[in-house]
Amino acid sequence: MKNNYHTTLVEFFLFGIVGGLNTLVDMGVLALLIAIFGLPWSGLYIFYKCLSFLVAMVNSYFWNRTFVFALDSKSRRAEEFFQFAVVSVIGLILNVGTASFFFALLDHVRSNGILGSALLSALIGTVVVMIWNFTGYKYLVFKK
Repeated sequence: MKNNYHTTLVEFFLFGIVGGLNTLVDMGVLALLIAIFGLPWSGLYIFYKCLSFLVAMVNSYFWNRTFVFALDSKSRRAEEFFQFAVVSVIGLILNVGTASFFFALLDHVRSNGILGSALLSALIGTVVVMIWNFTGYKYLVFKK
């Protein structure tokens, strides 16, 4: 039992590192989209957030598979990626929904500017979905 518990803690720690890097990818793409195309209406934020999350999700699959859960088998890749996509899409809904809710809430205050509101909202969405993703990836996708 101790070994299993220890393994889960190590995986969660590594997941946090990979998640942090994926958060930078997510927010970087989001900031780039806003910087290039602007944000003429707040509904466009949802589209930008979906795109940035999807880019981070593909990056996340490869890092979680090889670095966090240390799988080298090629036998289940199609099934595994499908399961990863399902868990991630549910995470996307949670992430974008949470981020959009807080962006709308901060839109009324907007004391930290539109980009600050957008990134803070994205960060809150990321924190909310972190536990969901780790649990889904560990016990449904990358189970050993």
